[in-house]
Amino acid sequence: MKIWAFIPAGGVGTRMGAAMPKQYLHLGGQPLVQRSINKLNAHKRIHAVVAGISKHDTYWESHSISGVSAVTWAGDERANTVLAGLNRLIELAHKDDWVMVHDAARPLVEEADIDRLVQHGMKTDDGGLLAISVTDTIKQTDNARIITRTLERSNIWRAATPQIFPLRLLNRCLQQAIDDKVVITDEASAMEHGGYKPLVIPCDSNNIKITTPDDLEYAHWVLKRKESL
Repeated sequence: MKIWAFIPAGGVGTRMGAAMPKQYLHLGGQPLVQRSINKLNAHKRIHAVVAGISKHDTYWESHSISGVSAVTWAGDERANTVLAGLNRLIELAHKDDWVMVHDAARPLVEEADIDRLVQHGMKTDDGGLLAISVTDTIKQTDNARIITRTLERSNIWRAATPQIFPLRLLNRCLQQAIDDKVVITDEASAMEHGGYKPLVIPCDSNNIKITTPDDLEYAHWVLKRKESL
């Protein structure tokens, strides 16, 4: 039973406000997407990495991105991009293989967290995902931003990646969610729509998705701190 990895890398990253898609911005001398690919390839349980990019992407080749066994075309939304990648993986994989989906712009994930994801996330077909516990007080509001209640933060998590699921099961749940026109922002959402209950596995709080210039600045600081230890 193999674990395949898929990285959706077809976004444009408008909130970053950069001249290129954020996955190609550099962190420590490498594009974010290359760092994310390298993190997955370095893990002993991951068999191969596949990535999904835009048909109009001119940066992948010009940045000499390496370490993937296949490239698929991105869709209009993340869910469509992931579905295209899963369809490609099904052509390559055994029926019992698993897939680990990871954001291109999460280059700071720790190997130990991937270890825990594999160890605990594969115990049942429900799968699992890395997540960061919420420490702030969380308020729920109405449309006028008037507080309606304070949520119990001990049970609130910020979903992260990687997320791991049986390949064919995730493919089926994701296709069903798209057919049902359900808004899918991560793979666990598709599994939940299919009636499954993925396990949350705590991870290091530095496993952020780089979305804004402040995020990238913080990632540079984290990387420098790690290199100095």
